[in-house]
Formats: sequence, C-alpha cells, structure tokens
Amino acid sequence: MSNPYQSMVNIAATRPGRLAGVWYWLAWGLGTMSIILSWLSIVPPLIGWTGFGLALVAAVVSQFFLADQTIPHRPRDLAVLTNEMVDRRDHGYRVATRQCRSGGTVLYDGVAVTITAEKIVCSTISPLPPEELDEFHAQEQARVAEAAVGRLVDEVPDFPVDSTLHPIVTVIISEFGKNGIEICRVIEGDVAWAAR
Repeated sequence: MSNPYQSMVNIAATRPGRLAGVWYWLAWGLGTMSIILSWLSIVPPLIGWTGFGLALVAAVVSQFFLADQTIPHRPRDLAVLTNEMVDRRDHGYRVATRQCRSGGTVLYDGVAVTITAEKIVCSTISPLPPEELDEFHAQEQARVAEAAVGRLVDEVPDFPVDSTLHPIVTVIISEFGKNGIEICRVIEGDVAWAAR
C-alpha cells in the first residue's frame, strides 16, 4: 500500500471529527426548519414531526460529540531523559525511570518511548513532510528510533523491559503536540499507513 498522504492537500481538513460536527449541525438545522415550516402550515404535520425527531437526535448526538471534543484531556505524562541525566543518575533520571515503569512515556534522544505489557511503542517525527514520506524513509526512521530504544535499554540498567523479548512498534507522526497526526506504523520492517 502506498502513502495515503501523497494525494492530500490539507491534512487538518481531513480529520473526521470536524466533518462529523458539520453533519450534526446540518441535521439539527434541517429538523428545526421542518418544525417551523409545519407551524406555518407550509408542510404537513408529519414532516414537522419528522423534523422534530431529526433535530432531537442531532442535538443529543452533538452533545456527545461536543463533550468529546471540548473536554480538555489531560496530556499523558511525559518525562524527558538526556544522556547527562543518565550519567549523573540525578533527580530527572529517577523521575524518568519511575515514569517508564508506571507505563508513562519517556522522551529520549528525540523518541517518545512507552512500554506496555506486550510491546515497546516508540513515536518519532517523520524526517519528511507527510505527503513525501515513502516506505524506504519510514523504515529508515524506524531503525533510528529502534536504535534509540536500544541505547536507552543499554544505558539505563533498571529499564523495566527486555527489548529483545518485546516487539518494538514505531509510530511515525508529523509532529509532537496536539497538531501531530500519525502517518504510519512500522512493525518488524513492515509499514502500515494510517488511514486518512
């Protein structure tokens, strides 16, 4: 499968949540318009009641949609670990290793590493814009991220997992932060492109 972002004009415009919100409000508006037209005897009462049902369903669904979009989600805890912290075994080092053991994310050498019971997930930024990333560069970036995980395991003696027993999943994203999107995942050299 090829990179689905290659034909993309605007990444942000393709996010499904925005389009879904438009449909909820459009359904609510049409339902309300049907009710008003029924009150004015321009359309039969059946259309007004149908509009009432449509507006009611749209209003209820939009509340769930808006609640999901507007409640600020607490960002997952992130600890930063540098080579200097590893050498000194200082407070930052202890915070990062504690964070790692509790299932949190550690940012090490530009790679966000999260350990789950089944795998090691590392997130890294694409070396190219999303629409230009190809399979070769995705695999290369995954090798760079896996090497960072290997260094982390080697340099942190109390790292809570054996990287040889846990598969490493590399998630390549456009950027860190709320505007970042997943472009693809690389698992054992195979690239799985994220659906747009």
